[in-house]
Amino acid sequence: MKSLSGWIYIIIGATVSIVSWYTNYKKLIFFFFVGLLFFMIGIIKELFLFLRKNLDKGKRSKHHSHPPHIKEKPNPRTQPQELNYMLCPGCGTKVHKSFKFCPNCGYKLY
Repeated sequence: MKSLSGWIYIIIGATVSIVSWYTNYKKLIFFFFVGLLFFMIGIIKELFLFLRKNLDKGKRSKHHSHPPHIKEKPNPRTQPQELNYMLCPGCGTKVHKSFKFCPNCGYKLY
């Protein structure tokens, strides 16, 4: 079962508190505080939801991965499907096995 949104708690809490305050505060003091409790729970739920979304965005952003000008070095043992090609250990570009230097970064292949 999906939990209630924080906004539902906020609306219910505010409504119960306001109605109990204006109708008969002394007899409905319990409902006033229950409404305030619901209101605070809603605020806390929305705050945690906001923080969790922002932290998830931060984890997925490019700022935490390698900068675009620095490529991860691939595993030199990884070979493409074609047998006449290999991956440059310096930049990961697919190069022909007969090349002595990588045409992209200049890395000495043999």
